[in-house]
Amino acid sequence: MVLDKRIHAIEGHHPEFYHLANLTTNPSETFWKAVYVFQEGELLSESVCCASAMMLDEKSGLGKPSMTDRFWLAEDIVIELHTDGFPTIVLPGARHRLQLGLGSFLLLCEVACFNSEGRPITLEDLGNSPNLLQLITQLVDLRVLVEEDKRKENNDKSSNLLSLLEWATIRMSQVGGCFAPSLPKGRKAPQRFRALNNGIRSRALPEPEVPIGAGLWDTLAARRSCRSGPKRTIAITLLSALLSYSLRIQSVAEGNFGEISFRPVASGGARHPIDVFVAALRVSELEEGIYQYNPLIHHLIPFDVSSDTAATLSKVTVTALGDMPDILPAITLFFTAVPARTACKYEDISLSLIMKDLGCITQQLYLLVQGLGLTGCAIGSANPTAIEKGLGLDTKQEVFVGGFVLW
Repeated sequence: MVLDKRIHAIEGHHPEFYHLANLTTNPSETFWKAVYVFQEGELLSESVCCASAMMLDEKSGLGKPSMTDRFWLAEDIVIELHTDGFPTIVLPGARHRLQLGLGSFLLLCEVACFNSEGRPITLEDLGNSPNLLQLITQLVDLRVLVEEDKRKENNDKSSNLLSLLEWATIRMSQVGGCFAPSLPKGRKAPQRFRALNNGIRSRALPEPEVPIGAGLWDTLAARRSCRSGPKRTIAITLLSALLSYSLRIQSVAEGNFGEISFRPVASGGARHPIDVFVAALRVSELEEGIYQYNPLIHHLIPFDVSSDTAATLSKVTVTALGDMPDILPAITLFFTAVPARTACKYEDISLSLIMKDLGCITQQLYLLVQGLGLTGCAIGSANPTAIEKGLGLDTKQEVFVGGFVLW
């Protein structure tokens, strides 16, 4: 079926599309235009994008497509479908993010159908029209479509060894971050901390005790990852020090994007999206179990779970170390992220900032472990589903992102 016919059929069933797109009232023009184009973080308006099409062509040497030109979808294309808006195309190689109108998206679907059969598509396959020629020109220049003779030179997948999703994430994590001066109307910022078990009495941690004479430079030089350790009981004052000098809230404020807090570790915009849960197996003056750390008041909130849960989740976590240690860690820290704390302000670059925050916490803990005379190791991956279920997380709002084990 020629694409033009399919477009006209949809046009009759979705007249509201033109209003939603906020573009021209000419149906043929509306269908063939990208709604927004982001290039290296700069928003190009719809009208500028179309008006500059031929200038872009001169730079790329493309010119107008001919009926015999053969086209493929870009190898690194990621398509996001939204129930409340237009499809979004992400091209990590070019660092482009395009929000497409329905007709443009259907064109790409048509190309994909041909490509899935191992053959390119031509204008003869699609049906010729001035609007179609203009759209093809733009999509080629934006690298959404690739001409067959240039496809091989753009198809080197051997250099980064990442999956397409990982490649898209790392490339696009630095594009965007343009945000309004305050929280948009109707959007809520999460609290700086939310206890999962409000009805249970929390346990106050004592003030931390730290050894005298631990030098900064010696501590920095001696930092190591230790994947096992002795079977010992860790003093509760040392656990207090670990949490106090990493995640404890020192002061709070209200910003244009809701609650913020200041702690020993850095966080993008002082958003601090990372919370911590503690699996305590051998801590003096503390019953074996699972606790949520309340950084506002330096308390531990116990979870009403069986005594075996802490050991089970610790076992799940240390499997990520490769070789199972002979002795389970005395303490396992589970880091969870509440993405909306960061995303309510930073939007597109939020994932990048959250993982940087996690890195800050991890390095801070490594230095604390060394200075306190303990041994420990960061956990990069584990069974997230088992951990999230064991902690009782609402995974639409909070997710497991890493851990730390200590002996």
